[in-house]
Amino acid sequence: MLTLQQLGLVDEDSIDVFYEQLGGAGGAAPDNARDAAPEADTETAPKSEHINIIVKDQQQNEMTFKIKRTTTLKKLMDAYCDHTNKWVGNPKVRGVRFMADGEKVMDDSTPASVR
Repeated sequence: MLTLQQLGLVDEDSIDVFYEQLGGAGGAAPDNARDAAPEADTETAPKSEHINIIVKDQQQNEMTFKIKRTTTLKKLMDAYCDHTNKWVGNPKVRGVRFMADGEKVMDDSTPASVR
């Protein structure tokens, strides 16, 4: 799995969330429909163990998460979906796509690997 360092995310970087229609008539999307990518600044900040990642939806609503640089973004994406009730179907599948600088962010991505 990739770490936050491998993604290249630094403190106060943001991840964009896009709503997506999953599956067909009442069906859920496959696991590979779960995507995520953070929007990151090019500036480098002093490295600490934790960083704040801002998740911003299409309506510009923001939610900030404090995570370790080595934490996979799956944990952040699942927490966002829990807080915003963006789960679809059974088994649960995320009803949103996470993007960073126009690139999909995958479950095993970390802030360091997204850059």
